[in-house]
Amino acid sequence: MNTRLSIKELDELKISLLAEARTKLVNALKDFEIEDLTIRERGGHGIKTKYNDRRMCCWISCEYEGREYWLTLFESDIDPDSGNCHTQYGKIMFVKDLVRNRSSVSSPNKICDRDGDSVLLRFGSGKWKNAADFVTCHIPEGRAYITAGDVLENDGIVDETAAAFVRFVRG
Repeated sequence: MNTRLSIKELDELKISLLAEARTKLVNALKDFEIEDLTIRERGGHGIKTKYNDRRMCCWISCEYEGREYWLTLFESDIDPDSGNCHTQYGKIMFVKDLVRNRSSVSSPNKICDRDGDSVLLRFGSGKWKNAADFVTCHIPEGRAYITAGDVLENDGIVDETAAAFVRFVRG
């Protein structure tokens, strides 16, 4: 039987699966009892507005010794060749040294200047670290990153990713 999903249904399914992967990672992180490590257990995600839907941007926010860290289920970066910004949903990343932008919201990026509808954004892509660089578990052949799909399919990767994030935060 061939079931065809609409784009809207597919997006809702992706959002649901990303939230499920985030919940698995939050639960694994809660197993670590580390002094001064606060895990915001619900995690977070972008919002849906009438202009766009950012709910595929999921993350887990933590605080350790007064600094904020994120484990994200997406990566944003700037293409070094074109200068274009890209987001890859489902790719697990660690983010550190978050800053407060002018709206008092944590972000790895910084709003530098606002002029009417124009915003100058300093993109902090150097603060995004590939989770795969911190794990010791086997990552599927041909890839150099961990995905939300890996988290949903392999509890060993869940546990190792959580342990790697704790090492990253404490490091």
